[in-house]
Amino acid sequence: MRQKRAKIYRKLLHKYVLHFGFREPYQVLIDSAFAQSLSKQKIDEPLKRVADVIQAKAKLMVTQCSMVALYKQEKEGEYQKRAVQMAKTWERRMCNHKDAIDECDCLASVIGPTNKHRYVLASDQPRLRRKLRVGVPGVPLIHCNQTGVLVMEPMSDLTARKMLQVEQAKLALAHKEGSANAAAAAAAAAAALVSSGDSPLADDTPGARSVNTPSLGAIAQPAQAQAKKRKGPKQPNPLSMRKPKQKAAPQQPKSQAEVVGVKRKRESADGPESSAKDSAAFGKSKRRKRGKGDAQGAQTE
Repeated sequence: MRQKRAKIYRKLLHKYVLHFGFREPYQVLIDSAFAQSLSKQKIDEPLKRVADVIQAKAKLMVTQCSMVALYKQEKEGEYQKRAVQMAKTWERRMCNHKDAIDECDCLASVIGPTNKHRYVLASDQPRLRRKLRVGVPGVPLIHCNQTGVLVMEPMSDLTARKMLQVEQAKLALAHKEGSANAAAAAAAAAAALVSSGDSPLADDTPGARSVNTPSLGAIAQPAQAQAKKRKGPKQPNPLSMRKPKQKAAPQQPKSQAEVVGVKRKRESADGPESSAKDSAAFGKSKRRKRGKGDAQGAQTE
């Protein structure tokens, strides 16, 4: 099977699983025409081919009326005989018809008006497929084309409308449950307020209720309405902001007396030796190096 076709079939069957409750192994009802097509195309493993189409485990089933139709055509050719032998290996679905009736009517009655048992129909009879597409929602249809490829038909309009109704019912139920939970929470809060004595009804003395005291009707409002906050511009992440630099405190200027005291302390700490060294260093002068020009000038003189 091509990858694109397999992807389409997988998405289509997933919709049936979500909205109509299909599950593995899928029950595939097969009629006599589809069985003869499998035999004519020499498909030896029909279970594997059907499982490749629906991409899941499958269980092939056939009704008693379909078996009667196959027995009637058994003597017509070789592939009809092979179709009967193939159908005998499938599970027999009881249709509760004592006398065999038309195969299309039998399969329609087994599926029912709502496909309660979630059958997948594999049929090569256009009349039966058209009847189910128009009249019964939620029935996946499979047929065999002329080249022997098993094809799953797209979802019918009736099935699409039913699927939309199921989605709307689920949304309405979720909204109803949410409002009921909110009302229950508000009632519990009001009961707790009354039992704690903070409620205006707890004091029976006249004039005990003040003007600003909220009423029970205001307390019992839905929690969703009270929890609404006004939306505004979001603040930046404080962890991503640069930290402000701390300004150093200004140093007070030292007085002249303090400066003189510091100098005296330094001199007393150094002692007389340091003062003598400083004076000796101060008395020394650097010698001037005599260059060539100076020597010539002295000779001329």
